Amino acid sequence: MSAEHPIVARMRLLRRMGFHQDCIYDECFATVTVYFWRVWRGVRDAVLAYSADECSAYRVWAEDFDERNPFVVDADLRLWGRVGDFLDVTAELLSLAHPRAPGHFPSGQPPAR
Repeated sequence: MSAEHPIVARMRLLRRMGFHQDCIYDECFATVTVYFWRVWRGVRDAVLAYSADECSAYRVWAEDFDERNPFVVDADLRLWGRVGDFLDVTAELLSLAHPRAPGHFPSGQPPAR
């Protein structure tokens, strides 16, 4: 019996973690792209997988996302972004805490000495 391919396992994990999966066409690169996305507590996470070696992912506030073009997100609006290998990029995305999690923003207190 053969083990499940790591890419297939990660795609299944993304779906279990609440991501939707679509295939969309990237006109800039003239290729079909596997697109994973979810909206979680006001944050949109997106993964654009061109191949196992070419992937980009980003996190933005849901209100800042333009559904007409998921391939382009203004750098000033991104909370997080990464380009690279599918497994590396998605592992980092899945390990991110929500931006409003305790400790994400400074407390306003001066640092302890």
